[in-house]
Formats: sequence, structure tokens, C-alpha cells
Amino acid sequence: NGFKPSTPLLSGGAQDTRKLVYCELGCGQGLTLNLLAARDPGGSYYGIDYNPNQVAYARAFAKSAGLENVSFREDSFEDLDRLDIPECDVIALHGIWTWISGPMRQHIVNFIRRKLKPGGICYISYNCTTGRNDMPLRELLVVGERTSSKSGTDRVGDAVNFAKAVAASGAGYFKHHPVALGRLDGLAVHKPQYVIHEYLNSDWNPTFFSEVARSLSDAKLSYAAAVDMSWNRIELVLPKEAIAFRDRLSNTEDIEFLKDLWNGTMFRKDIYIKGSKSLSTTEQEKLLAPLRFALIKQPHEINLNFTAPIGSGQMSAAHFTEVLERLKKGPATGAELAVLAKANRTNLVNVLQLLHVSNQISLCLDAEAVPRVSQSLAKFDQAIFEQTERGDEIYIVTQHGIGTGSNMNNIDYLIWRATQIGAKDRAAFVLKALQALGRGIMNEGKPISEATAMLALLETKIKNFDASAKQLINIGK
Repeated sequence: NGFKPSTPLLSGGAQDTRKLVYCELGCGQGLTLNLLAARDPGGSYYGIDYNPNQVAYARAFAKSAGLENVSFREDSFEDLDRLDIPECDVIALHGIWTWISGPMRQHIVNFIRRKLKPGGICYISYNCTTGRNDMPLRELLVVGERTSSKSGTDRVGDAVNFAKAVAASGAGYFKHHPVALGRLDGLAVHKPQYVIHEYLNSDWNPTFFSEVARSLSDAKLSYAAAVDMSWNRIELVLPKEAIAFRDRLSNTEDIEFLKDLWNGTMFRKDIYIKGSKSLSTTEQEKLLAPLRFALIKQPHEINLNFTAPIGSGQMSAAHFTEVLERLKKGPATGAELAVLAKANRTNLVNVLQLLHVSNQISLCLDAEAVPRVSQSLAKFDQAIFEQTERGDEIYIVTQHGIGTGSNMNNIDYLIWRATQIGAKDRAAFVLKALQALGRGIMNEGKPISEATAMLALLETKIKNFDASAKQLINIGK
């Protein structure tokens, strides 16, 4: 979004000397942090969480995956001033801002002010007040849980049923707020832990963008961008009838509030920077030139139309056709794409932004880095599989060429695993694994119990996997 990072962008090549320091506050079970550590063996990763069970899980997984560049600490945020870690390039807070008190937030702000390097970035996500009309729903669930005669996590289910009974009896709040009723109905598919985290915490404080921005300014941070790239392009967020209101506003807080109000934003995912230096388009292109980009869609799925906050957007065929044709042949550097963009009267930044917005490309590793990173990610893959064998429903597949991971359903995950280890009969492998996990197979909403029919359906799923998902997993390799 036009700001200079304090650290060189990761190329991952043989000459890459970057030593990223990354800290996540409220890291939970540590799956994200462990994945990041696995894809960046030269970096140092730190996770902080108050829950000792989650920290123990994260540490055990890191050990299983052979990760020596990640560590997890069991600490309260009020003890962050005693945390002995290096200055950080990145500090991340996913969601926790909503579920902590004002004093706890101040401890975090103080920590960021001390530990984030000049030019470093802070990722923060939180429930946004403008889109949250479910505060009365939260209070109803709290009342239901507090007055329940059940014990343990059964109290959560009882609270949800209590709220449903109130809604079904005609409570006006749910009549006037059907979205809240939909959220209540959706709680039935979630585990009790989700309901506890989302609605039953002692603190539950949705926040306006301006309030977060003011708090983080005490840590010398300023807003840089939304993670969703479409949000950073005003024409994709506000329709023509809103632009007149936008033209009246001059500061970032007011403009972001208008965006949130217009779109009913429920959850924000933002990036702040400590000491911002703006870059010209030419300077941005110079930094992007050596990086590699790859298509993450099948060629037949490429589309110049895409979904945006305002409803839809469209890329110019004149600007993008040659770029997409080049990417269909394999990964391309920013320098290569810049030449094509210039020839078609646009620029690399515009091309990359819109291809990301339309979810059609990904940054991928330097070709020299793939073998090194693959070794680390393969150990992560093995650790995930060992978790699934113990009954954990964690179906994450790493994509070595782009250094990231994707969630899959259980059957596609097991097909991938069978493919990865070279199983001679992949359908039999998947069936045996499903049976060991106590899982069945559904076809058109109906369970299948006969072994021959199950194997036949699995063979069909394997063909579909080989035609699409298998290729996507190997992007950038």
C-alpha cells in the first residue's frame, strides 16, 4: 500500500540474509506460528498465550515438527514488560483486542512501543462496532449460561438453547435483527469452546476503527493498510453515491468509518506501521521486481470479473490479458510482469493489487529456496498427520512453492497424504484411515456403509483431486 518495510522482502534464495523476528500475542494452539516458523527457517518466532494447555500443545507440536526457531511462553499480557525477546519486525494480534479489558490493552500498547522496530509492522484484527448488532445476543447467552443448572461445557449448550427458546417465543429484538437470529442458529454447528471465546468472555468489547487507531498511536503506530487489498482501493469499497461523502472527509479515521458504515463491517484485519515512509510507484516496483508470483487458479478459472465490497469489479482485458497469459506458463518475476504492464499502459502495482484482490495470484518463494523450505514444511506435514491419527481434526496441507498452508476437508486431506507417501492404492489408504478415525463417507447427504460403494466413490474423488487440488498444491514448485 505504498509504505516501506523495515526488513527486506523475503526472497528465500541462497543470498537471503534476512532474519525476521515475529511475535504473536494470544497465539492459541500455535498452528499459525508453527507454520510460519516452518516456512522461514532463518527467522525467529515467539508466541505468547495465557492458557497453559494451549502453550503445551504448541510446544509439543513444534517439537514434533522439529522446529528450533519458535518458542512459546505462558504469560499474561500484564507481564509483557518482563518478556525478554529481541526487537520485532512483526507483532501480531488476531482477535484478542475484542476480548480483553482496557488495562490489558494498555499493556499491549506499551509492549509494542518498546519492542517493535522502527519501520516494523503490527497486524491487528478485532470486532468492529459498526457491524455488530449482536451485543444483546451476547448478553442473552451470558444470562443463559449464568442461570443454567447444567455443569461443564453442557452449560454452553443449555445457554444456546435458552436463547433459541427466547427467540422462538417472539422476542422483538430478533424480529428487528434477523442477522443476529442467523448467528444464533449458526452456533449449533460450533463447539462449546467457540461460543465461550466469541460470546462468554468476561470482556467483549467491539471497537470503532478510530478507537483502535488512537490507542495504537500511543505506541507510535499509524495505519498503513487493510489486509484485504480491495479495502485499500476506494473505488472497490464505496459506490459512486458514497464518493460525495468521501470527498468531504480528510482524515483516515473518518474515511475508514465511512467505509465500515457503508459496508456494515463486522471484523477488521488491519496493518499498522511504526514510523511510515511512503514510496513512489517507481520505488515500489523496484522492491517488487525480484519477487516471484504464480497463478493460484486453474487456467480455465481465470476471470476478469471479481467480487469486491461494493459487489463486483472488473479488470481491463487490455491491461491484464498478456499478464495472465504469461502467468499461465508458470511463475513470473515482478520485473517480467512490469514490462508487460507498461506495454499495456498500466503499472506493476495496479496489476498485482487487482490480481490479488481477485484471488488469482500468490507471492511464491525464490526457486532456490523451495528445496530448503520444503524440508522444513515436510516435517510440519508429518506432525499434522500424526495429529490427525490421534483424532485431531486439523486438515492442513502445506504448499511448498508458495510457503503457506491451506485447509482441506478430511477426505481430500487423506487423498493428499496418500499421494504424498506414494500409496499404491490410494482409495484403500483413505478408507482405512477414515475407519480408524471413526469417520464415514457421505454421498448427496446420505451415508454410505458398503465397502465397494465407498471405494468407488473415493476413486471418483481421487480423480477430481488429481485434476484440480493436486496442481494447486504444487504451485510455484
